[in-house]
Amino acid sequence: MKHHIEPLLIKFLNKSASPKELAILEDWISKPENEPLFEAYIRVHFETNLSMNMPNMKTLKTSLLPTINFRSVRYVLPSKTIRQLAVAAVITAIFVLPLFNFKEDFHNDRSDTPSKQGLFTVDDKAILTLENGQNVSLSKDHQYSNSEVNSNGENLIYTTSAGEQKKSKISYNYLATPRGGQFYVQLADGSRVWLNSETKIKYPIHFSNDKPRLVELLYGEAYFDVAHGNAFKVVHKTQELAVLGTAFNIKAYIEDENVETTLLQGRVALKVGADNITLKPKEQYTYNSVSNRGVKKTNINVDHVSSWRNGKVKFQNQSLKEVCTLMERWYDLDIDLQNTKHESIVLSGSLSKNQDINTILLSLKNLKNIEYEINEKHIIIK
Repeated sequence: MKHHIEPLLIKFLNKSASPKELAILEDWISKPENEPLFEAYIRVHFETNLSMNMPNMKTLKTSLLPTINFRSVRYVLPSKTIRQLAVAAVITAIFVLPLFNFKEDFHNDRSDTPSKQGLFTVDDKAILTLENGQNVSLSKDHQYSNSEVNSNGENLIYTTSAGEQKKSKISYNYLATPRGGQFYVQLADGSRVWLNSETKIKYPIHFSNDKPRLVELLYGEAYFDVAHGNAFKVVHKTQELAVLGTAFNIKAYIEDENVETTLLQGRVALKVGADNITLKPKEQYTYNSVSNRGVKKTNINVDHVSSWRNGKVKFQNQSLKEVCTLMERWYDLDIDLQNTKHESIVLSGSLSKNQDINTILLSLKNLKNIEYEINEKHIIIK
């Protein structure tokens, strides 16, 4: 989107555009290639406002649409062209989940894509550490294979023969993702593991038939889909989790106080200190590593926990400070939240792997008058 149009859109949404500025905006919208950008911009702003205010949806649909009285805009639309496009965008927003949901529509246009400064992605990339200590970079442009494992740069697959016990000593590999990276690995027993950004695991190249299968989560967040077989354990410094053919997610970042273990299907037995906890599907157990005690066991929406595997991270009722931490991990950013008054702003929504950060920040600016600066990968929220 051209730089001179964004300020006009902001003024349009804030009800401060002059007739001359509206004429410029209408002329820009009249070009077919720009209509999707305008509609997407209205939808993002409107959906964001819905999330912040959470109005009654029945009242919204019966009273808001007929009068074209935007909760967030309350602005007399200057022409038929802008009015039609804006109403169409609002209708779309009404019938989607009212989340703080930043669409990717802004970078679908060939001629007006965002600058690289505002577009950040989560890529398939990781570092594989072999038994001899050698580090191997894995990414779309860096493939790797040996007698035990193959990688096309997007995943890591251990061969069946690697799962056969041929040595008296079990050998281990490490797999680590950086900030802004994710990766998938299939272990020698067929178990599957997805690593979120800034995560590291340790696992055997092969498994012994007469011993429990053991994987260590050193830090970060990982989703496990365990193949049937003998006992399978996932160890973290705060806990030990024993499973039998199940799917679960563990979130244990170094800087987070809480370690969250969520069961999606199957059965797990969790050992935390002297406590033994059994989780049922859709239950999450939270352990506080500072107080060294369990905090709670709750029923949750597991889709919010595991959606990151499919390229979208979801959050609900989280503070702006928490969302900034999430964006730092996902997009490999440094965000300086200078005004502490903004930290407690509560947000719900989702972020995609390919995200225009400007869309997020402009929405915050429109709603809360939050100023910001972007300097490459450093963002200052004032």
